[in-house]
Amino acid sequence: METIVDESSYALSIVIVSVGDVPWADMRKFDDMIPKREFNNIQFVNFTKIKKRDSSELSKETSFALAALMEIPL
Repeated sequence: METIVDESSYALSIVIVSVGDVPWADMRKFDDMIPKREFNNIQFVNFTKIKKRDSSELSKETSFALAALMEIPL
């Protein structure tokens, strides 16, 4: 956790991709437990939820890419 805090002052974003049945609540608690950071440099994208959508494979892939990229700050 110390490294995550140290790196929060740099232009570094950590995007965690959930694959399979992951306890999202535990992941969010982990993020919340990290002490004060310059900015919230950890974000989550639920790949499994996107892949379960009733849409074309191309649409799912595009949605995943968009979801992941949207978590990176400008």
